[in-house]
Amino acid sequence: MTETQSKISRALSLADETFDAKQASGYTLNILLNPDSFSFCICGKKQLVMESFTFQNVHNYSMLAGVIERVVKESAFLGLAFGRVNVAMSNNKSTLVPEALFDASDKDNLLRFNHTLEGDEYTAVDSLKNLEAKNLFALPLCIETVMKKLFKNVSLHHHSSALIEGLLAANKNKPGKRMIVHVGFSQFDVIVLEGRSLLFYNSFRHQTSEDFIYYLLFVCEQLKLNPETIETVLLGEVEKSSTIYDIVYKYIRHVKFGGRPEGIEYSYKLNELPNHFYYNLFSLQTAGL
Repeated sequence: MTETQSKISRALSLADETFDAKQASGYTLNILLNPDSFSFCICGKKQLVMESFTFQNVHNYSMLAGVIERVVKESAFLGLAFGRVNVAMSNNKSTLVPEALFDASDKDNLLRFNHTLEGDEYTAVDSLKNLEAKNLFALPLCIETVMKKLFKNVSLHHHSSALIEGLLAANKNKPGKRMIVHVGFSQFDVIVLEGRSLLFYNSFRHQTSEDFIYYLLFVCEQLKLNPETIETVLLGEVEKSSTIYDIVYKYIRHVKFGGRPEGIEYSYKLNELPNHFYYNLFSLQTAGL
């Protein structure tokens, strides 16, 4: 299947009236790239613009690189010269390594211990200050190339880096254990925190709600978390009317939706979105990566 058969749909477009294209050099563009979606927000003193595109028939990173170029051409915002561009790559190929154990010369072996690198993927590294750790992740060279071709002042990260940093900062003064589940279109992340300590992080692919609850209950079993008592917070693109919420609510007693990252002002236009949507994208603004 060729790139021209890939289908792109604009799922969301919200823009504050105060957004000024002439001031683009003073704005930060934050991008979240999934294998099946491209979402971005533009932030000045507050979050001003939010757009999201979904893909179909994109089967490899080479095709995804081509689709990214088409999205940039279709958006009225992405062709501007922003002062800073942060890109978060969403995949399930990442490994956390404590700072004290990290050796840059051995990063490939550290990542390959848990994951297989394919095609033109190479090992990239994020520094997590709140965790005092490195996040090693697979970054396709073709994605890095197209991003640096399209944007100046661009830095590429793993989506879990912003997510973990944001959640550690938000939960540092909260006692007890909490299980936080960030839901994407085809994968979800599970983070278990106790105060300022990260007890667990992993990412899972899911196609059905049964897949979803299987992995979630597996995490509870492995960490000896009682589904009857563990506080569980849902973030990301999951709605109360969804089958995922229904099955989580069925098996886990204390479930609630979370809110947006603090420390950012949000345009009233974003009130059209549930507060727990796109947490990892909004966290890019404050994560300090």
